Amino acid sequence: MSPVRSLRLSRMGTAVQESATLRQAARVAALRATGRRLYNLTVGEPDCDTPEDVRVAAHRAIDSGHTHYTASAGSPELRQAVAAYYSARRGVSWRPTQAIVSTGAKQVLWSALAACIEPGDEVVLLSPYWTSYPAYVAMLGGVSRVLRPPYERDFKACGDDLRAVLGPRTRAFVFNSPVNPTGAVYSAEELRDLFEPLRDTDVLVISDEIYENMVFEGEHLSPVQVLPELQDRFVLVSGASKSFAMTGWRIGFGLGPEPLVRAMIQLQSHITGNPSSVSQQAVLAALALPPATLEPLRQHFRSRRDLCLQILAQLPELRFVRPQGTFYVFLDIEPFLGVWEGGTRLSGSEELAEYLLETHGIAVVPGTAFDHAGGIRLSSTLPLQDLREGLELLVQALRDRA
Repeated sequence: MSPVRSLRLSRMGTAVQESATLRQAARVAALRATGRRLYNLTVGEPDCDTPEDVRVAAHRAIDSGHTHYTASAGSPELRQAVAAYYSARRGVSWRPTQAIVSTGAKQVLWSALAACIEPGDEVVLLSPYWTSYPAYVAMLGGVSRVLRPPYERDFKACGDDLRAVLGPRTRAFVFNSPVNPTGAVYSAEELRDLFEPLRDTDVLVISDEIYENMVFEGEHLSPVQVLPELQDRFVLVSGASKSFAMTGWRIGFGLGPEPLVRAMIQLQSHITGNPSSVSQQAVLAALALPPATLEPLRQHFRSRRDLCLQILAQLPELRFVRPQGTFYVFLDIEPFLGVWEGGTRLSGSEELAEYLLETHGIAVVPGTAFDHAGGIRLSSTLPLQDLREGLELLVQALRDRA
């Protein structure tokens, strides 16, 4: 018999843990399989169907033979449509050769960083941030420089914050608005102030705008609209998942400087090749939808946001950023930590999330997933009655501690 040898894993293979949001979703699924009644406030996925015209286009694509490989970067038709769609909406011009279509916005983000980050390079992140940003940096051997703006500013960073962390190894700045997990939306004035320190640098701006059509107050503005001079080192990242309720179709878009996009395409050609050909045809139909067609989806989540605000306001001790976009609310749970009924000590968001799940059947995402241990994220993507019941149960549980 051959001797047992230990398996050696790579640096990249051991650099990160499983996505906290997906891990929590899997935990909920396992508990539900045992028959437990749960209120799942973790899922970042629209609870509604993909628009009918998009589904029809997918059926038509299958019937007409769009079931083969496309170019690695996406079909020429979709790359052209993406470039035209965002050129019209952002007020700057992108050519089809500056567009890439990938298997979700996650792949666009990964490819953009992988194409420009060397080991030891620094990437600026704004906390609370989406859980995968630092994971990508760690896998590439980069260093995350994290800005942690205060709650009093809705966790929004300003130019002085950014200026303080810029250095000779700063290679990229990952920005997100509307923000996951807080729902904050940056105004034009805030964008001008924040990005001012980057005017005379070569720092790459990677702007995650996946929630661009989920804005309930004001309007979504991209940094490149406010500072068009950033365009030659600006990558816009978005996709079909949130705006068109197409999470399972796995299509993301990227737009950026042609040399960088070319490098991203080369990486993608070896890692996955093209995204689904059928999904690409469906997204062509989605991008052609009149804006009025999507307004019911936006109003659907605005009404849920308003319900969250109404119920959470019943507990005055509960603080949170008023979400102007996305479908999340990020609660400050610091006042509720400590000893609970029965002597249970809850010292952080992970322990509180576990307690709420086990004791009350309420699933939330602990703030440690977003680099803020004093918070928890709620998602409003539940059927209305379930959302109401889950929030009321959450408020009662926290009220008992308060």
